[in-house]
Amino acid sequence: PSTLRTVRSFGAQLGSTLPEERGSSPLFVRASFEVRCETDWGESVAVVGSTAQLGAWRPEAGMRMTTNQRIYPSWRSEPLLLSEVLELEYKFVVIGPDGNAVRWEPLQHNRR
Repeated sequence: PSTLRTVRSFGAQLGSTLPEERGSSPLFVRASFEVRCETDWGESVAVVGSTAQLGAWRPEAGMRMTTNQRIYPSWRSEPLLLSEVLELEYKFVVIGPDGNAVRWEPLQHNRR
């Protein structure tokens, strides 16, 4: 049996399924992301980070987020399952119509 633990931070909700034994590593982490970001027509927002699923810091390979008229300027991701993640680092990146990074989130340090 496993238990679900949820941790919230600005921009992300992380939940992990933990084995019943204390001190065990998580089996996986379920992550979903949301950010408020104004963009120009044709641009999109991606989560880019330290894992392969988040593009390994390559914006063109990051996880694209979606928005619509009802929630804009909020952008949301689909839930993502990450396995064996000890520490997840990421930033939000605006992606241009050509697929290249237009601008990175202007934080001194990565989100965790």
